[in-house]
Amino acid sequence: MIKHILSLLLIPLMLYAQEPIKPGAHLLKNPERWLHAVDDRAVGLLDKGELSNLFTNYGILTDFHLANPALHWPRAGSDVQHYGFGSGLILVADDQVIASIYDQSSSALDFGWEAYDGSLGMYHNDERNDFNTSGDDITPFLAFSDIRETWPEQDGVSTWPGYFRENLQVPGQYVEGEFTSDRDIFAVFQDVYGLGLRVHQTAYSYGRYYAEDLIIFRFRLFNDGDESFDSCYVGYQADLKPDFYADDYINYWQIEPYTESPSFFYKWDHNGVAQRDDSSHFEDLWEGPVGWLGMGMLETPDDLGITSFHYYHDDYSPIENEYFAAILQNDTASTLEDIDRYFHGDDPAFDDPALWQETDKDSLPGSEITFTIGSGPFSLAPGDSIDFAIVYAIGADSAALRQNVDMAYFMAHEASYQGSGPPATPHLTAVPGDGLVKLFWDNRAESSVDAISNEVDFEGYRIYKSEDFGATWGEPITNFFGDEIGWQPIVQFDLADSITGLDPAYGANFPTANKWLGDDTGIQHSYTDTDVSNGLEVWYCITAYDKGVFDPTDPSRT
Repeated sequence: MIKHILSLLLIPLMLYAQEPIKPGAHLLKNPERWLHAVDDRAVGLLDKGELSNLFTNYGILTDFHLANPALHWPRAGSDVQHYGFGSGLILVADDQVIASIYDQSSSALDFGWEAYDGSLGMYHNDERNDFNTSGDDITPFLAFSDIRETWPEQDGVSTWPGYFRENLQVPGQYVEGEFTSDRDIFAVFQDVYGLGLRVHQTAYSYGRYYAEDLIIFRFRLFNDGDESFDSCYVGYQADLKPDFYADDYINYWQIEPYTESPSFFYKWDHNGVAQRDDSSHFEDLWEGPVGWLGMGMLETPDDLGITSFHYYHDDYSPIENEYFAAILQNDTASTLEDIDRYFHGDDPAFDDPALWQETDKDSLPGSEITFTIGSGPFSLAPGDSIDFAIVYAIGADSAALRQNVDMAYFMAHEASYQGSGPPATPHLTAVPGDGLVKLFWDNRAESSVDAISNEVDFEGYRIYKSEDFGATWGEPITNFFGDEIGWQPIVQFDLADSITGLDPAYGANFPTANKWLGDDTGIQHSYTDTDVSNGLEVWYCITAYDKGVFDPTDPSRT
């Protein structure tokens, strides 16, 4: 049960009887379509790591005003430790701008992206239960890779609607039934203008130590229409707040060897002290450090790299399409009112972070900075598609953030977004006999290559047995604190390589660790279970495990 840890604001579902307050270009594009889309809307919860986030299938990637967690960090942090206050996908397609905005401060309500028609039942489950419904008991969850109850059904069978992980040994192939992260979430949305633009969105959340402080979104943009778009720009607005006081700084990194221009943009707090907007301290309401956080583009259309970065005071965050177009196209000559608020320095494409004082409104150290990044131009002909991706990352300080960012770019470019995972699952065959069951399995797991270390690190097999139709799988295993975290296998086979005994990560600091690495039994590919009774149904399960790479200075790395 995960519904109790998130919160949704129902305001977007209640506004359909009201006129939007902001006039002009910010009016709802198609009110009838918007009303119908409510049925197809759903949310995704990324919470496998320390950084958690709730996002939508209508273009909003994080927004505390709409729902939370909103880039909440760390896991043990209090309810005030949210860093995401507005970030979404923006597309300029020739003269048309598509963006979804929900901004309470400006009474702005504008969904240029909407859930794809028929998403409910096609891309996520249409039957509500405790496993597939969010914290408001109404809004559905999107399809989560680790919760089959969220998957749509085809002919009565739960079916994953998205992409499986890429086969690192055979690029371009996907491994059916296996996923990229500890939770992949899939969604589809479309533009509301009838342009025929459709987006596949896949989000990744990692519970592994090296990626627990980052969240990744991948996008595949399709042109299903009849018109060709010759000048497209994709971008993102980012209202990321280290705390709630206007004393932040901004900078960027070029992530070599993967980018030739600045590609990750980050903010940090002036004094590292969590403060409210009246400058008072949160004190015991804040757990741990004030994070350094930011976002970057891991992939860009046609490998263009990031071609625009512009920051501004949060009070001047654009809500009109013309401003987004000018910012993403670096149009310093635009005649729009106060356009100079969005350009700082001599480079029309990249603002100079040292000029942050130009955005300052209160003469305090630092400022309340929001920024926009983008990439273009690129073309999109009918029937074409193009890929791009972003990462949100956070760390306790500059060094920790940079380590997390480097890992994100490495995973994206060297491991198709995958981290270290278990070996491939063996195929298990059971042959019943008189008072026995013979089990056989293949050796596919033994050649599995770890995505991060690039090593073959297979160590052994564990076989489990259930006599209650899968409710339990043997005697419980407990961790250092006595919590039940797994099951005792009926038999285990491991390589005779002197890697034996209890996993070195076992201990008070790592409460999920309690794995026996083996006894140097040697590997087998068959086993006969004689502890069975004729006529009684039993289930078997086999898992393969690896040895990990143990660092005695940091047992979490095993």
